[in-house]
Amino acid sequence: MEVRKEKPTPFSKMFRFAQSKKGGVFLDVVFMVLSFALAFSLLCVLFASHGFEPFNPEGPSTMMMDQRDQYISYLRYYQAVLRGEGSLVYTLGKVFGGDFMSIFTYYLASPFNLLIVWINEASLPVFFTFSAMAKLSFAALNFYLLCRFALKKTNPLYIAFGLGYALMSYNLIYMSNFMYMDGIMVLPLIVLGILFLEEGKHRWLYLVSLAYALMTCWYLGSMICIFAVLFYLSRLLVAKNRLAFTLRFGVFSFLAGMLVAGFWLTAFLHFEGTKATSSMPKENKWFPLTIFFSGWLENSYSSRSDISRNTGYMTMFVGMAPLVFALLYPFNPRYKVRERLGDYVLFLILVVSSLSKILSALWHGGREPSWFPTRFSFLMGFLVCFLAAKEAVEVGATKKYGLLLPTALLGVVLPVVLLIDNQLSKTGPAYYSLSGVSLALYLISLGLVTAYLFLPQWKAHWKNRIKAPLFAVGIIIVAAMSSYRGACRVVETNLSSNTYAPSSLYQRDCALSPAINYVKGMEASPTFRMETTFNRPGGTNVINNNPLFYQYNGLNHYSSTEKKSVSNYMKKLGFHVNNFYETYDGGSTAAINSFLGVKYLIDDGEGTGAMEPIFQRNPESVYQPISSPERMDYSYMKNDFALPLGFVTASHGVTYVNEGTHIEGRQSTYWFDDIEYQNSIYSSLTKAIRQDGKAKPIFNAISAEVSLSSGLTFTENEHGIRSYTGPKGSSITYTFTVPEKYYGQTLYFGVKDTPRVFNFYVDNVSYRVNDNFYAGIRGFPDTSNHRHTIRITATEELKAASLRPEIYAEDHETLKQYLTELKKGGLKDAKEIKTLFTYGFKGHFDFDGGDKEFLFTIPYEKEIEIRLDGKNMEVLLRNNVFSAISLAGVEAGTHEIEILYVDRPFQVGLSCSIGAVLLTVPALIFMPRLESVFIRKRKDGGVD
Repeated sequence: MEVRKEKPTPFSKMFRFAQSKKGGVFLDVVFMVLSFALAFSLLCVLFASHGFEPFNPEGPSTMMMDQRDQYISYLRYYQAVLRGEGSLVYTLGKVFGGDFMSIFTYYLASPFNLLIVWINEASLPVFFTFSAMAKLSFAALNFYLLCRFALKKTNPLYIAFGLGYALMSYNLIYMSNFMYMDGIMVLPLIVLGILFLEEGKHRWLYLVSLAYALMTCWYLGSMICIFAVLFYLSRLLVAKNRLAFTLRFGVFSFLAGMLVAGFWLTAFLHFEGTKATSSMPKENKWFPLTIFFSGWLENSYSSRSDISRNTGYMTMFVGMAPLVFALLYPFNPRYKVRERLGDYVLFLILVVSSLSKILSALWHGGREPSWFPTRFSFLMGFLVCFLAAKEAVEVGATKKYGLLLPTALLGVVLPVVLLIDNQLSKTGPAYYSLSGVSLALYLISLGLVTAYLFLPQWKAHWKNRIKAPLFAVGIIIVAAMSSYRGACRVVETNLSSNTYAPSSLYQRDCALSPAINYVKGMEASPTFRMETTFNRPGGTNVINNNPLFYQYNGLNHYSSTEKKSVSNYMKKLGFHVNNFYETYDGGSTAAINSFLGVKYLIDDGEGTGAMEPIFQRNPESVYQPISSPERMDYSYMKNDFALPLGFVTASHGVTYVNEGTHIEGRQSTYWFDDIEYQNSIYSSLTKAIRQDGKAKPIFNAISAEVSLSSGLTFTENEHGIRSYTGPKGSSITYTFTVPEKYYGQTLYFGVKDTPRVFNFYVDNVSYRVNDNFYAGIRGFPDTSNHRHTIRITATEELKAASLRPEIYAEDHETLKQYLTELKKGGLKDAKEIKTLFTYGFKGHFDFDGGDKEFLFTIPYEKEIEIRLDGKNMEVLLRNNVFSAISLAGVEAGTHEIEILYVDRPFQVGLSCSIGAVLLTVPALIFMPRLESVFIRKRKDGGVD
């Protein structure tokens, strides 16, 4: 019987080419390009259609929250370092100074950031946007590579699930944490590397990809490490040679960690004394399962308040198509039961971890995050997309009754969405928002799978061949639509709440750079400090980090790497510190600024006495106006009396300056308020300025009459500090007249330990002194009649609320006497010292002899070295924060002094990395031989 041949058609020719080796390579390249290009195109459309910069030069940037207020400053400083300015290991732009490697390793270590050396400062927000878009597009490409080489087949459906992973709601919500995007980008390659380790090939991929994740952000990298261990354990259920797999995984995990020890180990060794040492939650709490369900909904992100918490919210919306395929995966017999069981046990571990307060904290490094809860939820989104891809490549084998699960799930999720309180509302019961379009896309995805499984075979062979491509195109379209809608939801939610920083505000920030640079250029020495009396125009809170933004030595800084000892000392000095925010504003005095070496001030002229250092407007102050050709809408002040960063002091031989005193006849210690503490600091620095045999005070107390509103009562302790009890709205009024000898001096009131139940009014002007954004000392001007009132009102019912607002006048003439005396032994002719591991400066000072000390207003750390005339000296801790050396036995005369920060943690970490490099090449070459010998011996002994 003659066999009838099928007539060749364009379709049959195309499919024969696709099935050839060359055709397979060609399709892989096409699908790889499409994976990247579709993700990048959708992101471009997303930001262009919503008017973002650079698509709209007048539009908003993608900078939001910490990225807008902190990270942009770190990036600008890093740009200066790459251009040869500043130091990578140490910066005087942190409060008093501190290591920069801890900031670099957490925020800036991505190789993408090296590109900023060629980018204009004004374009850095655009860099944030495009670098994130590029990383997410590479995430889609890497996901395709994972599926292609893990599942051994070319399939366009991988593109759909790569889009779901790249445009996951997590990525758009957390995009402001730009350092996370590298880990998300490389995660598919890490998983592929583990699968290659299981097969015993391409060991380098796991090594390099895991090292990259740890290098670019050790925080997210540590979560990925935990996931890698769990994924390895799930693969043990199906691995053919478990012992060899375990050996490979252990060796190359260790080598990957050691390769980048110069990053994560350096950061770890710098943690001591920072908020990173906070403890685990004291008790567990289980969150409702509805929070897990909500994370997969398109509308799960409804307000910025969703992420302004530490627990109880998660986000991993990857579109509807991946959910449908992942739900079908358990019913696909092409995968062993053990493999499917391992995958879903892994997924269950992630779910349980996200619902437990203590387990969630373990994923976050042992402490709950502030904002952005469940930061490991991207792993659940990834896993669903990967399981969906595994199902898709073998979808034809799926048991048809498996379609009942994604169908029945609607009967569970819809009641949750429509009827159960979402637990996130702060004002009352609220329900999850259901997207009708998203529901329709879910049903379309389910319908496409159903049609694929139930459509009969066509007689024409070529028609059967186009069924799979048509099915793939349909799923890709649905996936793209659904993923885009989820990303769009995030962007529109943030736009509606003005979360993104307008580009114009950032440009206003940049416009101040010439003024800052002009002032910086007025001094040849690199060791003076300066400050601005205002927050950057582009900032919306007080975490402005101006010194790093403009690359000057200053005090206004906040980061998670700040030492607690520094924050605590700032608070003692009367600056605004409340563990989250630090700012240089009205909470300062001329005395403390001079002590800390703040030589220059720049003022925008927009503040009031309540919101700026008042001493700058006092003509008798140590700060005097200077002219500047830059930004004449600002005013500039210079303090020629400001102390250098190092100077000779009296020797008091103790760690602390006295913070209180014992008064005869009283049992308890009288603890100084903020301003009395500043008097104590100066009296400890020199014994030369005396009055009546005692240290002459810079701040002098002014007595006041106190009157109370009706219903207000108080008790008074032996030191005269009162605790008030009374109704909401009651008030305490201090009335006083400035004595003639204090006319024209700057006036202050301190509010140490004052609870946040009072509002303050000075001469009927409201002063914010103890709220979340403004706290600490406040100065106010004297008036022509020298008569003032301070009225304090209760914002809630008082129950023994302690209050001690004492009024002081700052004597600038006395202050000048102290500063003139101390500057005699001040550091001069200072020059910077910069190497790969060190930063510091050296200069000279004049010493008149005696039992004295040389104090640096630079934080004491074990990495600090001080050398006197070339000899290493013992570094002493002073004021519980600063570094000093003893000058006992040193001859009078001029001496050379050098202070160096030697980043030993960086040296240790880099040494480990170099050692790992030396081990990596032999490991890659000889591991296969070692495995064959070791495993064979184990088998001969009957064990594997």
